[in-house]
Amino acid sequence: MNSSNNNLIHAQSRENINDFSPLLLLVESNRAVATMLQETFVAWGYHVWVVDNGHEGLDVVSRHTVDVILLDMHTPMMDGRTMLDELRWAGYHMPVWVMSGGSDIHMLRQLLQEGAQGFLVKPFHPHTLQEACAEIFYRVGRHKKYNAQHPSTAIHATRARQHSS
Repeated sequence: MNSSNNNLIHAQSRENINDFSPLLLLVESNRAVATMLQETFVAWGYHVWVVDNGHEGLDVVSRHTVDVILLDMHTPMMDGRTMLDELRWAGYHMPVWVMSGGSDIHMLRQLLQEGAQGFLVKPFHPHTLQEACAEIFYRVGRHKKYNAQHPSTAIHATRARQHSS
């Protein structure tokens, strides 16, 4: 998934994106995990950039308007903690949720003090991820732009649709 080899899983410029759909940057070096997450986010109506390290993530942020970042802590060349530090040092304030395995829970909690808005412990259930996304966009006011309800309402509506299918 090296951007220099044009192996980004999915990339769109803001000009080609429906303004009602949030743009999420996923920084994840495991191709299988990245593909699964990307497919999930697209099914939920998000536009997704996927890169495999912090350097590529910073490049995307510098060139495009990103609404939220989901950032793995263990990526090659530049890890997630360093990317988070660089983002905040450069003055970017978009929400960043970090993710890592269960053995990193202490570090994930510490990152909340260093500028992350939340964290996910791998492996996580898609419902947990959906709740996190709903909460993120509700907090930053994007719910007005794409008509999402409060996270708990949105989750209940999703469950109702799933059970009626």
